[in-house]
Amino acid sequence: MLTVFSIPKAFAGHFGLIQRNALRSWVALGDDVQVILVGDEPGVAEAAQEFGASHLSEVALSERGTPRIDDAFARVDAVAAHSVRCFVNADVLLLDDFLPAVRSVRASFERFLIIGETRDLDIRDELGVGTVSERAMLRERALAEGHSRGATAIDYFAFTAGLFDPVPPFVVGRARFDNWLVWRARDRGPVVDATRAVVPVHQRHDYAHVAGGFEEAHLGGEARRNEELAGGTSRIYTIFDASHRLRPDGAVRRYLGSSLRARETARKAAWKLGRRWPDGLRGRAAGMTVFRPFVNVVVVRRYGTSMRWLLTRPGFLFSNRERSNFTYDLDNETELVHFIGETLQRPIEEIAAYAVELTSDQDLVDAIVAADECHSVPRFARRLGWYCIVRAMHPRFVVETGTHDGLGTSVLARAVERNGDEGFPGTVMTFDIDENAGRRVPQRLRRLVEFHTGDSRATLENALSGREIGCFLHDSLHTYEHERFELETALRHAASTLVLISDNAHASTALSDICQGIDASYSFFRERPRDHFYPGAGIGICIAVDRQETEDPPPVGT
Repeated sequence: MLTVFSIPKAFAGHFGLIQRNALRSWVALGDDVQVILVGDEPGVAEAAQEFGASHLSEVALSERGTPRIDDAFARVDAVAAHSVRCFVNADVLLLDDFLPAVRSVRASFERFLIIGETRDLDIRDELGVGTVSERAMLRERALAEGHSRGATAIDYFAFTAGLFDPVPPFVVGRARFDNWLVWRARDRGPVVDATRAVVPVHQRHDYAHVAGGFEEAHLGGEARRNEELAGGTSRIYTIFDASHRLRPDGAVRRYLGSSLRARETARKAAWKLGRRWPDGLRGRAAGMTVFRPFVNVVVVRRYGTSMRWLLTRPGFLFSNRERSNFTYDLDNETELVHFIGETLQRPIEEIAAYAVELTSDQDLVDAIVAADECHSVPRFARRLGWYCIVRAMHPRFVVETGTHDGLGTSVLARAVERNGDEGFPGTVMTFDIDENAGRRVPQRLRRLVEFHTGDSRATLENALSGREIGCFLHDSLHTYEHERFELETALRHAASTLVLISDNAHASTALSDICQGIDASYSFFRERPRDHFYPGAGIGICIAVDRQETEDPPPVGT
């Protein structure tokens, strides 16, 4: 029926765990599926033997030692038992809806490519996928907790043999080769988008396996070489370039306008309007009512939300101005209060009182609205947790990376202001690469805030010289390498007690790894937005205490 093959990375650490999960899911597809692992990274041969998969070694490498896709495809062609193949990233789980989807498309076309969006999940443990019920539960979890990686993240390719030949000498794990595969398939036959029928699970990870991290994988030399081999940007196709769609009932239907690349053209246009245009004339044009519905459709679909959600909220199409850093109320605000109390080992009643302070602070709300006239009434979501931490711990020096519009900065500064009224003065230092960041910070709170512009890698160390941090919040570039750099820098400037907070901790293990390295406990909370398309983010907290201090340390930042 199907030959599944992949080019895994080394089976070590967290990546080893998620690759074993993926491999286990492929084998569970059934006896009619051949599984092949390609490459010589440590542990690949052993994993193939353990799970009963075939192993192809000595794949050709680039000058930098990265496996070449053309050679991997050729080697698989020589041993594949089936005419339909699936090249899949080694971190992706395939579940019981996958084979029926392949059968449906195969019944409609002799030559084809199947692609689709995947759901991103944070998985830290080995998964059981040996039974139908376990796989069904995992699928439901992905739909409930995961979010779509969007049309540009192409993690699997189910295709008929010979569809891409000849394949240029792309390297795996770098950008652009996947886009070329879609372009080539569109040039030769139907490309079917199976997003509505299939729920593959992408297991979230960092880019520690790539020297240079995320930036190198997507923008580095080998990524640029892949783009050259692809033939330039005109051949950078995405899932939105599919010619057909597969419905949940197995029916295959053609996308109207696919020959003109209508969906992808609209996606790019909306992306430029909603994300690339800066503040000023073009940014205001992007926010005009005439464009806003189109931009909002793309924004919502990026997170896998159904069109039904939009159709039941028509006002959202014309009113929403947010493209990222979304604001909303929480369904689990009480859980957040209990989480903060338990993590800080403070009475729940005390933390609840701080939460009420912020949520009932109409003066702050009015000041934020006045500072940024274009925005609606602010909603603080998990920033409520930041406020409670600063109020409870009384840090004298709070550092935030990733100012953005300044909503979070305002919350931190308001907490510091209230602390000062109670005899615990403090300041906030915030960093952003945008010189216009922080526009929502009210004028009266700016006296408590030091704004710094520039990449934190270049500015953070010097700005912190001679200062001791009581609370550090990472909310800037959410890559493992960047976050770890910021956290390690903060530790070098720590007060006797330092509270480390990672916003969007669901996207990186940097803080949990730091905690393990300094023998400190790590706590994690996942928010649940109320009536909002965004699936929510996570807060990670680590409290670093100087082991030489007394058992009863002074207030944070002293």
